[in-house]
Amino acid sequence: MTEAVQAVQAAIALRRVRVDEHFRDFDPLRAGRITPSQFLRCLDQVGVRLSEEQRETLLKQYDTGDGRVNYRQFVQDVYSAFTRTNLEKAPAEKPPTPDRAETSLIGAAARFGYDDPEMEDLYFELRDIIRKHCKTYGMSVRSAFQEFDKVNRGIVTPAQFERNLPAPKDIEPFHVRVIANRFLQDNNMVNYLAFHRDVEGIGPEQPLGFRNTLRKREMEDVPGAGTIRAASADDVLRELQVAFHKTRVRPVEFMRDYDKLNSSCITANQFECGLSLACSAPGGVRLTREQVNALVERFRAPDGRVNYRQFCKQVDEAFVTGKDDDLVRDPLASVPTRTRKDIVRDENELAGEDEERVQLVLAAIKQHVDERNLDLYPQFRDFDRRHGFTKGVTRAQFRRLLDLTLGLPLQERDVELVCDKYTNAATGHVNYHKFIADVDEDSNLKPQEQLYFDKASIANFKTMKDVDAEREERMADLDEAIAMLKLRVVERSLRAAEYLRDFDRLRKGLITAAQFKTGVKAMHPDMSEDHLNALTAAYTDTTAAPPAVIAWRRFASDMDDLLLPTRNLEKAPTTCGD
Repeated sequence: MTEAVQAVQAAIALRRVRVDEHFRDFDPLRAGRITPSQFLRCLDQVGVRLSEEQRETLLKQYDTGDGRVNYRQFVQDVYSAFTRTNLEKAPAEKPPTPDRAETSLIGAAARFGYDDPEMEDLYFELRDIIRKHCKTYGMSVRSAFQEFDKVNRGIVTPAQFERNLPAPKDIEPFHVRVIANRFLQDNNMVNYLAFHRDVEGIGPEQPLGFRNTLRKREMEDVPGAGTIRAASADDVLRELQVAFHKTRVRPVEFMRDYDKLNSSCITANQFECGLSLACSAPGGVRLTREQVNALVERFRAPDGRVNYRQFCKQVDEAFVTGKDDDLVRDPLASVPTRTRKDIVRDENELAGEDEERVQLVLAAIKQHVDERNLDLYPQFRDFDRRHGFTKGVTRAQFRRLLDLTLGLPLQERDVELVCDKYTNAATGHVNYHKFIADVDEDSNLKPQEQLYFDKASIANFKTMKDVDAEREERMADLDEAIAMLKLRVVERSLRAAEYLRDFDRLRKGLITAAQFKTGVKAMHPDMSEDHLNALTAAYTDTTAAPPAVIAWRRFASDMDDLLLPTRNLEKAPTTCGD
C-alpha cells in the first residue's frame, strides 16, 4: 500500500467520514470511474491534504487507461484498513483496527511540541490557565472554534485561533501565539482539536465529544453523588427513616407479598428486592451492596432468613407511634415529627476550618448584597432548567453567576467552599435558593420549617367563631374608615369620582382592588391597610365574574352625598337642597 493511500486512510479515520459518498455524486451511472479533476476535488472536500507528488501517484495508480480514475478500487483500498468484505461468509472474522503508528492519528500531544524546554514549560502554564478558565465559566475549546470549522476537520487558521480562543482577559497576545505555534501543522493551520484534548485531558484512545467532557467534570465535582455513605447498619437505618418519612413509603407493603404464611421472615434475596422497590420512589436513596448486606446481617433470623417485620418497625416511624401499637389500632396516637432540617438538606456541614472560612465568605457576600441592594434571584433563575422550579444550577454555572452578579474578587478556594456548602449530593447541583436566602435578608426564598399538616396546624384552622370575630373587626374598621373619609371630604371639598374615574377607561363603573386602593390612598394618605381592606370588601361587586372588581361609582355616590345631597342638579338647576 502506497504512502498516499495511508495518508488518505489517516485523514478519513480522524474525521470519521465516508469518502465514497463524495465520489458517487460525480458518477450518476455508477460506472466506478470519474475524471482526474473530479477525483482531486473529492479529496479536497474530504479534507485530505496531499502533496503534488502524492496526487500524481494516486492518479497513475488508479488510472483506467482511458483518462479516467477508478475510484471504486481506490475506495476499497482505503476501506481495507477498517473493514473486510464478504463478512457474511465468515461472520466470526473481526475487521482490522487501524494502526495509529502508521497514521497521523498519533496523539496530538505527542506530535506537537516545542524542542525548547522553556517554551514547553511556558505552554504547560498557559494550558493550565486555559483549563481553569474553561472550567470556571463552563466553556469548551472545541465549541469555541466549531463556527469556523463547518466540516469538522479539526483545524482553523492562526488568525481564527487567536480571535476565538477562550482565555482570560489578562492573557497577552504573545501567549496566544505560543499556543497556536505549538499546534501549527505543515499547511499553516492550527489543530485546535489537539489542544482541546490536551486541555480536557482526553487521551487519543478516548471518545472526543462534549458528553465525555461533561461526564468527566461531573465525576470530578461530585464523586459518588446520590449514594448513602453510611458504613454501619445503624447509620443506614437512620438514613432510611428520613428517606421513608420524606417519600411517605411503607416498606412493609413491598415485602409482605413474599411472606405467604405470615411468618415475618423472608429470604435475603426477597428482602433485597423489596428494599430496592421501596427505595425506588422519587426522592429515594441508593444503597450499596455493602450497606444492603449490613442490613441483612442485622435482621437475620436463626433459620437464615431475614425478619423483615422487625426491620419495617424500625424504619416506619412516619406511620407508627414508636411503641408496639400501630396507627391502625390507635388512630389518635401521635407520631414522631421531624423538621425540615431532618428531611431536606438545603446545605452541607463542612469541616471545622472550612466551615469557619465559608461563613466569613458568606458574611462578606451578605454585606456586599445589602450595601448595593442587589437582587440575585432573576439571574440565577434564568440558568435554572425549569425557571426556578428545580432550585439548582451546575457548579460551573454557579461560579459564572457569582462573577456576573456580585463582582467580588473571590478566591477560587472560597468559591469551591461555597459550592460544597450548597451542593445537593443527589443531583450534584448547587442549591441557589438556599444561598440567596442566606445572603439576602429581603429574599422571600427562605424555606418554611413546617412540612406536613399536624395536629397543631389543624387546631389553628379558622372556626365559625373566628370568622364572625373577623367580620365584626372588619365592620369596625369599615365604620372608622368611612368616618375618616367623610371628615376629609367635608374639610377639603373632595370629589371621590375625580380620584377613581381615570382607572375606568371603558366607563363600566368597575375597577380592580389595587386601583381602588390607590385612589382612596390619594384621597386620604393616612389610610391604613386594614381600612383599605375593609373598604375593598364592602364595595366589591358580588355579581361580577372573577376576578373581584370594585363598584367605585357606588363608593363615589356615598362620598358625594356629604357635599351634594340632591342629585341631577344639571337637569333641575333651580331645585333647592335639603
